[in-house]
Order: sequence, then C-alpha cells, then structure tokens
Amino acid sequence: MITDKLFPSDRKCNCKNKKKGASSFDLQNPYDLFSEMQFSNTDTFLDLGFGAGDFLIFAALHIGSQGKVIGLDKNESLITAFKDKLTDLNIDINYIPIDIDCADITQTIPLDDNSIDVCLLSNVLHGIRNDNSKQIVINEISRVLKVGGSLNVLECKKEQMEFGPDISIRLSVDDIEQMTTEFGLIRKSYKEYEYTYLARFEKETV
Repeated sequence: MITDKLFPSDRKCNCKNKKKGASSFDLQNPYDLFSEMQFSNTDTFLDLGFGAGDFLIFAALHIGSQGKVIGLDKNESLITAFKDKLTDLNIDINYIPIDIDCADITQTIPLDDNSIDVCLLSNVLHGIRNDNSKQIVINEISRVLKVGGSLNVLECKKEQMEFGPDISIRLSVDDIEQMTTEFGLIRKSYKEYEYTYLARFEKETV
C-alpha cells in the first residue's frame, strides 16, 4: 500500500528538525494519532490550517474513495506547495478525495452545517492570539460538525522545550476545554506523546 511506503507503521518520532515552524506531523506516530481520533473510511475529515499537508495525505490514503478529506488554510503559497507535493508523490486526487481551499478560519469556515465527522486542529489554536478569534473558530467548528462528530486538538505540551511555540502562548488541555464546553464540545479523551498531546472533543448537541 502507498500509505505504508510513505508512512511506515513502525515510524518513530522524528525530532531532528525541532526548530520553530517544523511540521508537527513528525512529533508522534500518525497511526497511533489517527487511531485516537476514531474515524472510519466513510467519514468526512477536515484539517484546519493544514500547512504542509501531511495529515491531509495520511487521512486521505486511509479513507480512500468512500469518504472525503477537506483542508483549509489561509496561506495561498502553502496551498500551491501542497498541490505540488501531491504531484511529486504521484497521488491521484481523482481517487484520493482531497478538497483544499483558501480560507481564514478566524472569520468563517466555508462549509455547511453538520457536514463534518472529524476535525483536526494541529498546532493551530495557540497561534490565534485574540481570544475572540479563538471563540469564533470553536463556534464555527461546532457548527460544521455533525452531532457525535469530533474536534481533535493536537498541541505541544505546556512545558519548556528547545523548540516549538513560546511557553507563554502554549495551551494546556484545561485551557482548551474552557473554550470548547461553551459550544457543546465535550472532552472524551486525552493522550500525551513525548512532546505533544491530543485532546478529542465530541459535539453532543445541535
């Protein structure tokens, strides 16, 4: 399978390039991470602020043609680079259902209500400095999630490290939970990795 070739199942945490701005994809085993997200091959998966796009590709290769993968990012140059990456990897987007678009998620998420099964925010939330903007993002995620759908927040631990965001802007799971509860997103699981953690929240009400 192409998934195994690109992402070996025995893949180890690759932290050789731990400088600020390095991809968060390499900080934990993606197979374990996606298992924690509990998604199926018929789900619609949304990656907000997808950056380098590795999570998008991994999700799409697992979901296949039965589901759908959507990526939104406000940086047009990253979108162009991601399209080039798909071409370089010889990934056929006619089979692998990846839809990508340019959008500022602190304004709105250009998707229908109750249309998403699984949403991923990977090292994005800490970078939204304005509290009101954070609330807009969480509210919009709650709007587009189906009842029973999940928001999965991957962030660096709120600990002093030699790489990643400054500790003053890092978010603990409690910080995030204070934001999500107001919008009907209830924490269901929490898992720590060496440098990061994944918190999964489910939408319980419309």
